[in-house]
Amino acid sequence: MFHIHPHGLHHLDRRHLLVEGRKELFLHILIRGLGVSLLSFFIPIYLLKIGFSLTEVFIYLLIKWGCFGLLAPAAAKMIQKIGIKEMLIIRIPLFILVLASVIFLENNPSLPLLYVLAAVYGFVVLVYWLSVESLFARFLGERHKGEKTSKYFALHKIAEVAGPIIAGLVALEIGFTILFIIIAFIMFVSVIPLFFLNKNLDHPKFTFLAFKKFKQNFRDFKFLILKGFEGALVTIVLPIIIFLNNLNVFEIGILMAMVSLLSFLSAFKVGKLSDALGLRKVIRLGAVLCAICLGLMGYFVNSVTFVVLALVFGALSVLIDLPYETYLFVKAKRFKSPMEYVVFKQMSVALGKVILFGLLMFLSYKFDLIFYIDSIGSLMFALF
Repeated sequence: MFHIHPHGLHHLDRRHLLVEGRKELFLHILIRGLGVSLLSFFIPIYLLKIGFSLTEVFIYLLIKWGCFGLLAPAAAKMIQKIGIKEMLIIRIPLFILVLASVIFLENNPSLPLLYVLAAVYGFVVLVYWLSVESLFARFLGERHKGEKTSKYFALHKIAEVAGPIIAGLVALEIGFTILFIIIAFIMFVSVIPLFFLNKNLDHPKFTFLAFKKFKQNFRDFKFLILKGFEGALVTIVLPIIIFLNNLNVFEIGILMAMVSLLSFLSAFKVGKLSDALGLRKVIRLGAVLCAICLGLMGYFVNSVTFVVLALVFGALSVLIDLPYETYLFVKAKRFKSPMEYVVFKQMSVALGKVILFGLLMFLSYKFDLIFYIDSIGSLMFALF
């Protein structure tokens, strides 16, 4: 007669809860993705339009991502105590408060409020990524890892296709206030699937284990900083550059939507390619191609060619992003609690973003030079 240990039953029950909650979680990701894609890169542009200086906007970004990184351990402890489902729900009112504060800033510009807003927003974004990435690492099986990660990657990208176009059109024709109200409504709706998740879906443990093994993870630390640097350059700084070159918000929305579309279309092919050839081979190919593209973007930063190259980069960047994310999820899954590594990852990525914003201010916004620096950083992935 077969005997099942009570711990085994607990493990099976826990796994069942995770699988059962997958659809509701992914629906939340999809709806939330639409709301965030309407917002994302528009907040820095909005702040510039209502009179904040470029330096003030970059200080806002420094504070946002600095708090994102510094608060990661505390947020992980809160998620451990309260639970993923509950924290994902709690963050929505905070997100809506951020939007209300942004609207308030239009007629009441205040640097202290802007910087407090940056800190709160950093925490809100942090809770989402820690929760979702910790859960996905648990979902990831032993087979077809690249293909599974491509679906997760594509899920975030698909909402980003229509979102920026809609956001740009609404902001241009009706105004940013109405846009922020629409986003608040979408984010409120995104909470609904979470109420159908199983109670106590997960309370991932966090004990600073990845930091205690920092020597073993130092190589990852360096590459994560590079990835954070490049990610912020393309998703945050690039739209600002285009805005400063006198494109309106609708045109910027179309461009960013096209970048997301090319990333989305490339994701599934790259996922299968990663499983077939191996993660490192695909990453190294992407490193060389992305380095060339980034170098050209630096050279053509003030011309129309820059926009075309941004689209090309949208397709090429998946060659690094997707297999690298697969590697990171596999690494997180090796920990008894993936949250241990996810916190380490997000703190390292945030440091890369902070370095970028600080360096831009130090270099007096020499955007061409930043792209050349990032080109070298991208090429480093050829050593991955």
